[in-house]
Amino acid sequence: MKREDIVSQILKDKLVAIVRTKHHADMIPLAECLYNNGVKIMEITLNTPGVFDHIAALIKHFEGKEMLIGAGTVIDAEGAKKAINAGAQFLVTPATPDGIIQLAHQNNVPVLAGAYTPLEILNAHRSGADIIKLFPAEHAGPAYLKAVKAPLNHIQIMPTGGVDVHNIKDWLKAGACAFGLGNALVNDTDIETKDWNKLGLKALAFRQELDN
Repeated sequence: MKREDIVSQILKDKLVAIVRTKHHADMIPLAECLYNNGVKIMEITLNTPGVFDHIAALIKHFEGKEMLIGAGTVIDAEGAKKAINAGAQFLVTPATPDGIIQLAHQNNVPVLAGAYTPLEILNAHRSGADIIKLFPAEHAGPAYLKAVKAPLNHIQIMPTGGVDVHNIKDWLKAGACAFGLGNALVNDTDIETKDWNKLGLKALAFRQELDN
């Protein structure tokens, strides 16, 4: 896929599941559960054991389907290169390290770059970030995003942290273009107990809340 097409799919589907798991065997059933319940974008964090094998396996498993698999917690060029080589379709950073955006774009991979203050957001955008990840969003809130978007309405901003099924519409009204969903969607307990039914219900609740 072209970089622009990947960004368009993120902006269309909006829900990005942030996944960490200790057990390799859990990743595909977890991903299938999300996909079947309307969450078709997954970010596998680089501090997940075996992350590059996970990314490669998921890319192969969902070949031909509208499921995006990306790498998160990308903090340096080495991690970015390994993620891209594994097949990651997008990169997510907690901040905006030098060189990562340029490296990713050279490989046709978009970057969701972390920023918090208006200056950080503007600088990340000027550096070429495709989407700005507002992080940590739980310490900001929809009112903060709305205030930031007033002068920076040309920048696509995705809050990550603090978004749940009860406030996602508030974030949307404040100007969010997409949402990074961590523990509110995928948490350690659900994975450890392999409670895919519970995970599926949560994914479906987010999808329905956003679409209705």
